[in-house]
Amino acid sequence: MRRGGRVVGICGGYQMLGSRVADPLGIEGGKREIEGLGLLSVETEMAPEKTVRNSRAWSREYDVALEGYEIHLGKTTGADCSRAPVEIDGRPDGAMSADGRVMGTYLHGLFRKRRLPVRAAQELRYRRRGRQLPPVGGCGSRRDCLGTRNGT
Repeated sequence: MRRGGRVVGICGGYQMLGSRVADPLGIEGGKREIEGLGLLSVETEMAPEKTVRNSRAWSREYDVALEGYEIHLGKTTGADCSRAPVEIDGRPDGAMSADGRVMGTYLHGLFRKRRLPVRAAQELRYRRRGRQLPPVGGCGSRRDCLGTRNGT
């Protein structure tokens, strides 16, 4: 991060980027609370309900369709959640730091398809040259891309 890098946390990694993870019911073991890394202004509290589902998503930052799955316990809240980097099935997910260099999401499989890594690499090249990344071509809107991607 000192040299301008970025950090992406997925699921438990996302939770650990926050300031703390609380487990008041002892769902995950003996410790009731642990300190996080404090890179995101969020906190997570474990809950007995487990989320398990395949998901269609959208990268708000890179304007590309994503596919993946969620499998997690708990709820993450905090100021950085107002900058959710991903929409999963139409709802905001995750958090991003104010400077945009740290992000977390519950969406597993972000990098399985080439779309997101390619777009992120393009953005880094453009930033180094002091230019803004142009919009993604080929889709009239986010809904068009998601509809096309899912055969509707």
